[in-house]
Amino acid sequence: MSNDITFSIIKPDALGNGHAGSILARFNQAGFRIAGLKMVHMTRSQAEGFYEVHRERPFYPGLVEFMSSGPAIVMVLRH
Repeated sequence: MSNDITFSIIKPDALGNGHAGSILARFNQAGFRIAGLKMVHMTRSQAEGFYEVHRERPFYPGLVEFMSSGPAIVMVLRH
């Protein structure tokens, strides 16, 4: 196993629809291990900052709205 790490988010719609467990199981089956995990509910301001790189894109307002619409799970995965 290497020390490659990646950041992943289980987004509000997937979490709200009860898919977190199956998503985490898929990561595990693919050989990823969770190095850190936290449930967050981004404020609008936090989402704006996180997605700042996309500010000029037409999808930015909807992305900010969506990502601040409910809780999400953020995690660091190791492979």
